Amino acid sequence: MVAFILAVMLSMTDASAAASADHAIAADASAHAKPKAPAPDPNRIVCRWEDSYGSKMQRRTCRPASEWDAQEHQVQQMLRDINHSSAQNLGPGVPSAMSPGGGGGP
Repeated sequence: MVAFILAVMLSMTDASAAASADHAIAADASAHAKPKAPAPDPNRIVCRWEDSYGSKMQRRTCRPASEWDAQEHQVQQMLRDINHSSAQNLGPGVPSAMSPGGGGGP
């Protein structure tokens, strides 16, 4: 009977130790998991070097990231509009110079 009680107590100790080890491994894995990077702040200030017209010197311009993004979007839209209007002016079947493979170079 004593041997049976010792065997039960020993198995309970092993089970709780295994559960503790599993919990420790899970906690260790979650501690080493990479945290998700926060979304970039659109109000952060970004500085870039720009060419100055009429000068060989560049100037540093600092603006919020949202303004840089808006300017880039505006330039891309303007290029699309120019490409679209030049394709319409050339007529059907004539590739524009801005389209891929459109005769813009050798």
